[in-house]
Amino acid sequence: MKLVSLNIQGGAQGEAFFKYVEKIARSADILCFQEVYDSKKHVIASVGEQMNILSQLTKKLKGFNTSFHMVSSRAGEYFGLKDKAVLGLAIYVKKGIKTGKHFGKHVEGTVNGNVDFRNGKEANAVQCLEIITKTGNFWVMNFHGQSRPGNKLDTPKRLRQSKILAGLIKKLKGPKILCGDFNLMPKTESVRIVERAGLKNLITIYKIKNTRNSVSWKSYGNRQYFADFTFVSPELKVKKFKVPYNLASDHLPMVLEFSL
Repeated sequence: MKLVSLNIQGGAQGEAFFKYVEKIARSADILCFQEVYDSKKHVIASVGEQMNILSQLTKKLKGFNTSFHMVSSRAGEYFGLKDKAVLGLAIYVKKGIKTGKHFGKHVEGTVNGNVDFRNGKEANAVQCLEIITKTGNFWVMNFHGQSRPGNKLDTPKRLRQSKILAGLIKKLKGPKILCGDFNLMPKTESVRIVERAGLKNLITIYKIKNTRNSVSWKSYGNRQYFADFTFVSPELKVKKFKVPYNLASDHLPMVLEFSL
């Protein structure tokens, strides 16, 4: 199977983003997206985020089934929009692949919480989806962590989030893939907490040098290299793992090929 994880920046990169989605959809089995907005109207926000990106993706990815978890109902308010918009996490699974239980768990705030990315007051959550195969079941955990402070170092909130993730990792039965935008640097205690919960950190194992790109560096005025991680259970067989450079978002996609 092939899994791709990407913080899509609300589809802010427009054509470059959609072209990449069309490309990966040809070979991917599971797509894990963070920063997914949903609204009844097509409204462009501050840096190009498309408030109805969920419905656009669902129409384009006709060969996939959609699982969406709402993280905050107040995205429209954050962007100063008149119309309601929500922020969430989305997992797309190729049709023909069976899925089981699906749920989300907030690690910070509530669904009625803010989306104040600038001041680090946003709600954060992990989305969990059970995948059922002939050789066994496994869990996909799609996560988006606290965005501020921008140095991506440990804070009480980030440490608490990692502890909640660790508890969930231990609770869920079977192999697990935990991926997403953690907003963390590799050498943090927050990352080590997840590793100690029993998962392998593919970013460090495969010596990935960066998960960000020039879109990010120009936007934030610095050359920060990390934010995103993919962790897997030891029993899961990793065939390939790579982080290709492109400009589909302000994050780079993480591409995992694996078997049970």
